[in-house]
Amino acid sequence: MQKHFCDACLINCHLRHHSFVDFSTYAYAIQELYSIHIYGKKLFYEKIYIQSLSIRIYKPNDKLLQGFKLNKKTLSTLAIVIILLLTSLGIITCLIVQNRSSAIRVACVGDSLTQSTEYPYNLMKKLGDDYVIRNFGAGSTTVALGSETPYMDSIMFPDAIDFKPDIVIIMLGTNDAQPSLFQFNNTFVKDYMTLIQAFQKLPSNPEIWLVLPPPIFSDQSGCISPEYFEQIIIPGIKQVANEAKLPVIDVYSLLIDHPEYFPDGVHPDKTTGSWGKEPAAQIIATAIHKAITASHSSVAA
Repeated sequence: MQKHFCDACLINCHLRHHSFVDFSTYAYAIQELYSIHIYGKKLFYEKIYIQSLSIRIYKPNDKLLQGFKLNKKTLSTLAIVIILLLTSLGIITCLIVQNRSSAIRVACVGDSLTQSTEYPYNLMKKLGDDYVIRNFGAGSTTVALGSETPYMDSIMFPDAIDFKPDIVIIMLGTNDAQPSLFQFNNTFVKDYMTLIQAFQKLPSNPEIWLVLPPPIFSDQSGCISPEYFEQIIIPGIKQVANEAKLPVIDVYSLLIDHPEYFPDGVHPDKTTGSWGKEPAAQIIATAIHKAITASHSSVAA
């Protein structure tokens, strides 16, 4: 099933224990009309397409959500409220502008650092109307294909492929620094290359950028290792870039001296804190914007 901005709007409802925890709207009109976010070790997805207010639901198999149903009346009401809300914010207009076939298509691929921050939206604002930006982040995902949640097994991966991007921004590797996944990282470079090759095979022949993810400032009570991330994952990404001859955007170095930008020690802040400077998500977007525009300017010259 092909998905287009103007006739099928994607909603990702992030659910946990059958309840909506955080009811917050993002301006990710380019991919999501609405997001309901939860904060926990794992995210569960309800993937819904709205087409002329006819609701089709793609449910996960997770046992926590078995038996959980949103009836059509509830979903239709939610859809109407969302559309009215976004229209009032001018986001529908933005969405239509972002659907221009002549625009350069940019796929933001990653884990929750892509999915749940506003860096893709900030990037959209910086790049302007000549670009279409889509957020294909999938929380909890890894590069390692041997883990329980590799990005290539996520619901976002086939969508990113179907998008036929002209530019692919990949920021993955943070979740691979979990001690429980060390056993799978002997194939980290090979698995990352497999992901890259999937995009390189596209007829759009996309330009691919690898992003060194932000530092990890907290071990999350032993659930993730900042040292392993620094000593194994970051060098591994650099090796991948070298072998694949791909450019790197070094967000890691930009943020290494700013633990205050990461409220939980892992995820970049989306808003300006007491330090009064731009949030980490904005810094990430700025770094990516500079890399893309500099590259395209040099080609044009």
